[in-house]
Amino acid sequence: MLQTRALTQAPIIKTLTLTSLPNIVGLLALIGSALIDTLFVSWISTQALTAVSYTFVLVLFVGAIAKGLGTALSAHYGRAIGKQNTTQARRLFDNAILMTWLISSLVAVAGLWSIAPLFGFLGASSDVLPLIRDYMMYWYLGVPLLMLIMVGNKGLRCLGDAKTPAKVMLAAAAINTILDPILIFGLGPAPELGIAGASIATTISWAAALAWSAIHWRKDAQWLEPCNNSWRKLCLDWRRFIAIAQPSSLTALLQPAVNTGIIAVLARLDESAVAAFGVAVRIESFLLIGVNGLATALAPFIAANLGAGQKLRAHSALMQSLFGCLAIQALVVLPVVLFATPIARVFSDDPQVVHWLSFYLKLVPLAYGFLGVVILFAQALNAYRKPLQALTLNLSRTLLIMIPLMIIGQSMYGVAGLLLALPLANALAGGVSLFLAWRMR
Repeated sequence: MLQTRALTQAPIIKTLTLTSLPNIVGLLALIGSALIDTLFVSWISTQALTAVSYTFVLVLFVGAIAKGLGTALSAHYGRAIGKQNTTQARRLFDNAILMTWLISSLVAVAGLWSIAPLFGFLGASSDVLPLIRDYMMYWYLGVPLLMLIMVGNKGLRCLGDAKTPAKVMLAAAAINTILDPILIFGLGPAPELGIAGASIATTISWAAALAWSAIHWRKDAQWLEPCNNSWRKLCLDWRRFIAIAQPSSLTALLQPAVNTGIIAVLARLDESAVAAFGVAVRIESFLLIGVNGLATALAPFIAANLGAGQKLRAHSALMQSLFGCLAIQALVVLPVVLFATPIARVFSDDPQVVHWLSFYLKLVPLAYGFLGVVILFAQALNAYRKPLQALTLNLSRTLLIMIPLMIIGQSMYGVAGLLLALPLANALAGGVSLFLAWRMR
C-alpha cells in the first residue's frame, strides 16, 4: 500500500519531475477542457461568454475549498505514510472523504439558493443573469463530485501514485470534450441546450471520473477497510484537518475574492472587459499548469520527508522548486506575450473583448514566475504545518500590495490601470516569498 521510498530516498529533481509530470497531464486535461468549454460557449454569443466569465469566480471558490481540504489530508496522511502507520493512514483517508462529502453538499445547496442575489450583486445585467442561472443550476449539482475527486486523488498522490489521478482527469476531459458540442448545439438526436449543455457535459464527466477514482481509493488507499475508527477519533481527525484546511482554504480563497472584486469593478466600467477577464483567467490557469503540478507533488514530498526526519532534504526540494519555477515560467509565457492579439481573436471577434484580452496577455503573464514562487512557498508552508504563515503571506500580498495598487491604478487609468496592478503585486510578493524560503534553511 505505502510506496514512499522514492519520496524519501531517490534524487530530488528526478522524483519531483516524475511525480509532477502526471499531475501536469491531469491539470492540462482539466484546464484544457475548461478552455474548450469557453471556446464553444463563445460561439453561442458574447453574452454567453460574459455569463461564463462571471461564473469562473465560483469555480475558483469551490476549488479553493477542495484545495484546502486536500492540503490538510496531504499534510497528515503524508506524515502517517512517512511513518509507515498503515492503520492511521486508512482512518485519515476515510475521515477526509466523509468530511469532504458533507462540506461539498452544503456548498452545492448554498450555491443553488444564492445564484440570483450573488450574481446580481456582482453587477450581472438582466440579459446575462438568465444565462448564468442556466449554467450554474447544473454546475452546482456536480460540486460534490469535483471536490471528492480533488481531495481523494490527493491521497493517491501521497501514496506515490500520480499516474492514476492524471488518467482520471484525461478521461473526464475527453468525455467533456465529446459531449460539449453535442449538448450545446444539439448535434444528432440530442436537444440544443445552449449554455446549460456545457455545464451538463462537465457534470457528467465528473461523475465518470469519481466512479473511476473510487475504485482506486478502495484498492490502493484501502478506503472503507477496517481502520480502528471511532466517533472520538473522527472528531479528532476533523479538528486536525480543519486546523490546516481553514487557513489553507482562506489562502486559496483570496484570489477568487480579488477576482470577484475585479469583475464587480469591470462590470461598472466596461462589460466587454468582464468577458476578456474571464477568458484571461482561464488562460492564466493554463499557463500555471506546471507550477500547480509541481505544487501538488511538492507538498506530499515535503510532508513525507519531514515525517521521516529528513528536514534538509525537504528544504532543498523547496529551494530547487522555486528557482526552477522562475526559469520555466519565463519560457512558458514568452509565446503568449508575443502572440497576445492572435490568441485573443480565437476567443472573440468583438473588438473591445479582443482589445482588453490582448492587453492582459501582453503584461500580466510577465510576473507569472513570481506568482508561481508564491504558490509553491504557500504549499510548502502547509506541508510544514505552518498554514497561518501561508495565510499571512497571501493576506499581505492581497491587502497590502495588490488592492492598494488596483485602487490607485483604476483611479488613474481605468481598466488598464487596474490590470497593471496585478503583475506588480505578484512580482513584489514573489520576491518576499523567495527571501523567506531561503531563511527557512
